[in-house]
Amino acid sequence: MITLPNQALRFLLIEDNPEDYSTLEQLCKTAFGSQLQLSGADNYQSAITAINKDSYDIYLLADCHGSQNKLLEHINKQPNQSPSTILLAQTEEHISESQDDTDDYLIKQGLTARALKYNVRNILKNKDYTNRLIKLEYYDSLTGLANRVLFNQELKEWIDLANNYEETLALLLLNIDNFKDINNSEGHTAGDQLLQEASKTICQIVEDNDTVARLGGDEFAIITNNVKDKNHAETLAEKIINAFDRNFILNGKKIPI
Repeated sequence: MITLPNQALRFLLIEDNPEDYSTLEQLCKTAFGSQLQLSGADNYQSAITAINKDSYDIYLLADCHGSQNKLLEHINKQPNQSPSTILLAQTEEHISESQDDTDDYLIKQGLTARALKYNVRNILKNKDYTNRLIKLEYYDSLTGLANRVLFNQELKEWIDLANNYEETLALLLLNIDNFKDINNSEGHTAGDQLLQEASKTICQIVEDNDTVARLGGDEFAIITNNVKDKNHAETLAEKIINAFDRNFILNGKKIPI
């Protein structure tokens, strides 16, 4: 008997052929029933948007208008999602060298719900262990934000997307005034607490699709995309500045920032 975790399984199905999409959707529903939370994308841009916006347990990736390799590369740069990818192909002959960068591959022709479920079960076996390793590499251990490595990857991806689709993005850099003095006078524990509170404050203001990173020390960076004009970035910066114009409670003391 094939068993799977009790929690919901989040799938992103990327398939540009409507008939194949319908078939694969039905296979997923048959295989996973009420456990399934299925999202879909039928072109490159909608797939990129979905990948950036949400996290998934499994990516079912077909050859979306010839963009399979590019999408696979983007998926594999999503450490917060610990991407598990199943490459979908029409026949054995369609499997390319990119299969080496996936967790598995399946042939769409003759695919059954049981075969799909079996592959997914095997992929998810080691996912928790992989998550822990990736988190150490790409995320700041103190704040949980993206670190400099992930930030650099995200920035390159957003610049490429902006150039390809003639969109505009904004990059905001900020640090905490007098952080060094606070760290010295109140102690490193209070300094760490301040960085954590600062991270929460920033994340409460930005959009879900924006990237917030801690570059090191008290340096933070924000990538905000789909900027319509310069007022968008200016307004965001003002909101953040205003949010920090208050006292933070550290070690039971009110500390102005």
